[in-house]
Amino acid sequence: MTFERVKGEIARKWWEERCIEWCFARVEDGKFGDQKYLDDWPTRFEGIVHVLERQDLAQAPWNATRYAYGQCVFYHFHALRIGPSRTIDFRSSFKLRRY
Repeated sequence: MTFERVKGEIARKWWEERCIEWCFARVEDGKFGDQKYLDDWPTRFEGIVHVLERQDLAQAPWNATRYAYGQCVFYHFHALRIGPSRTIDFRSSFKLRRY
């Protein structure tokens, strides 16, 4: 997530408050972790939120092999863990890669 410092603060603060109220890795009342809160943002924060439409610009463990890296503008580090000895684990439900 990237927030514009002034204009985006309203969305960031709203999200922070919701996550403090409820943020669990389970589906409950239309919520799931910090993610389902984002679903209505294009209407809730109309004119503030931009939805990236080009899938090749956003990469993550589940789609990184489909698109050329050079086009990527951000990478979603899903379940990133920094372990002992400063090793990095990229974990997803699809595969585990250790770098």
